[in-house]
Amino acid sequence: PSGPPMNIKTTSRSTSSLSFLWHPPQKTKQNGVIISYTACVSRSQNGPCFQKFVTSEREWLVGNLNTSTKYYVRVLASTKVGHGPYSTSKGYFTNGPFVPDKPTNIIVTNLASRKAAISWLDPKNQGRYRLSRFWIKLNKENLLILNITTGKVNEYKIDYLIPHTTYEISVSAGNYLGFGEEIITSFLTSEEAPSGPPLKIKTTSRSASSLFFIWDPPGKTKQNGIIISYTACVSHSENGPCFQTFITSKREWLVGNFNELTKYYVRVLASTKAGHGNFSENKRFFTNGRAVEKPIAATLNTLTFSLENQSATFLYFYVVALELKYNMEPSSSDNYENKELVTYAEAKHSTDPKPYIAAVVTSSGVDGNMFILGDGSNTNDPTSRKLGSTTSDYFNGPLEPGTGYRMFQRIVINEK
Repeated sequence: PSGPPMNIKTTSRSTSSLSFLWHPPQKTKQNGVIISYTACVSRSQNGPCFQKFVTSEREWLVGNLNTSTKYYVRVLASTKVGHGPYSTSKGYFTNGPFVPDKPTNIIVTNLASRKAAISWLDPKNQGRYRLSRFWIKLNKENLLILNITTGKVNEYKIDYLIPHTTYEISVSAGNYLGFGEEIITSFLTSEEAPSGPPLKIKTTSRSASSLFFIWDPPGKTKQNGIIISYTACVSHSENGPCFQTFITSKREWLVGNFNELTKYYVRVLASTKAGHGNFSENKRFFTNGRAVEKPIAATLNTLTFSLENQSATFLYFYVVALELKYNMEPSSSDNYENKELVTYAEAKHSTDPKPYIAAVVTSSGVDGNMFILGDGSNTNDPTSRKLGSTTSDYFNGPLEPGTGYRMFQRIVINEK
């Protein structure tokens, strides 16, 4: 034949087969009696035949094909003299979904504390039309934090992740019609050292020789992993060298062997298995003094006390008084920061009881360890005298008759 068969077309198709039929060559190009046809199916236009079929009929059922896949068919005719040319290849799809199946073999690689790389393989069934893109979604605690489409790639790098956090990532393959089913996996980023210090350091109890501290962990977003230990430090001055340190998995520390009526500074850092973070800011705390003896003398407006004998070297100390109104339970002196101590006048005009500084006593001003609360004397704060102040800072004003008072001493060892 000098011409090919004509009008190749499908009469039926399924997900795994195609049924073809065709017409013989034009009558003027048959050049004899057509005794057979050779049909060829290939995966590309004019590509090699992976199935051939010789028949005297003008039809062919091709099986064992892939779903949603395009195949090319061409046919030639033969007389007893020989065969003619192939027809032009024509492409046909088997039945199946229009969009690709889900990708396979999703893997998380190069996993670190703040980044990861994701790779996958193309789906075996890529749909009726060419696979051209992927849809990537990243979730953290059911919150969508990444939602992008890419071209036809097989990996993607993710940055700006949070240490020691579980993420869920999904990838779906698509063409211009849409996207198919997604493949999902999850991963956990590695830990880092904490990026924030422990919080809210405070004392829950104290004595003349010990302090009991507790604290909260760093903020949740700054822990960067599982906190496995805390390192606590106590020093004599702010940011000074630690004279006691303590490593614990708990958030508490009982420190002993302290001096009474003494100021100490505490700071704490947290650690994960990846390393330790920074120390917290120093917090200042005072130990208690020994219990104050009862007044050795009393008048309508004064109380005479024996001052605490200071064995340690100090610059000065405050004598602080608190009027006990309404049968109030006296609070520990530890509950008051220095900034909460007011003057006699401020305490008198306050509707709530406030501790006031009755006097400032320097190391050279202790006279027989006796102090009369309410004697009307005035004293200056040593820190204000350095600034050239000529006024009296503190007035040891008269006491209210028939009223209870709490008195304590607040020692200052140095100006730090």
